Amino acid sequence: MTILEVRSLSKSFGRGRQRFTAFDDVSFTVEEGTITGLVGESGCGKTTIIRCIMGLESYDSGEILFDGRSLDKTGFSHRRELSKDIQLVFQDPTASLNPRMLVEELICEGMVVHGLHGSAGQRRDEAARLLEMVGLAARDLSRYPGSFSGGQRQRIAIARALAVKPRLLVCDEPVSALDVSVQAQVLGLLVDMQRDLNLSMLFVAHNLAVVKQVCSSVHVLNAGRIVESGDADTILEHPQDAYTQSLLEAVPVPDPGVAQARLAVRLWERSARRAETEAVL
Repeated sequence: MTILEVRSLSKSFGRGRQRFTAFDDVSFTVEEGTITGLVGESGCGKTTIIRCIMGLESYDSGEILFDGRSLDKTGFSHRRELSKDIQLVFQDPTASLNPRMLVEELICEGMVVHGLHGSAGQRRDEAARLLEMVGLAARDLSRYPGSFSGGQRQRIAIARALAVKPRLLVCDEPVSALDVSVQAQVLGLLVDMQRDLNLSMLFVAHNLAVVKQVCSSVHVLNAGRIVESGDADTILEHPQDAYTQSLLEAVPVPDPGVAQARLAVRLWERSARRAETEAVL
């Protein structure tokens, strides 16, 4: 079953000669109970698409449907309900967590807004349970975000997003601001949460190596257009589009032999293009 569908979505900024197209005619789906990747380099339109899905940005044309219902045709009450059903995990946990709020306040804030877990004691118990679920301790409820490491802050952000029991979790580059040693831990946590809670996820990234670890399907975005979509393993092992191939080649390879072979291919292609140009001239 499709939980999120983006149909022919387009968005531009500015007017006249200064008009800039962020993305054009973008279509993709997220199936219920799966992790779907949206991948592309910085500036290709990924974050703007997310902002449109979250209702933080308008768009020029197209349609976004959640659970079969168009977000354009929803009233205020349904929009508020959607803010519970669709939660966002930001790229930078340091910027997304209010440094003046205790962890307990951060996690319980959404529960209060949506009227979940009636009493303050019940909300605290739920916040403690969520912290333990993401690998932290209940005693951490009385600490401030600044006293945690980057990876721990991202765990708190995930717990906050899960506090309102969303159906779709949108993750905007959730590990790109973290050390490589911590990235695998957070990725493993997201996969565990998806499996244990049967969550649907839209996972946005620029690193195909990261996408390969967590996603069952992937959509490749280049200069505001989807250039390739399908099963993650198939696309990452046998990419059809040249842009997807270039993203794969940018993934660091620990084997020096493989890295050397890639370099040799790139040098050969460069010399071949130069020879073609000289022949034309």
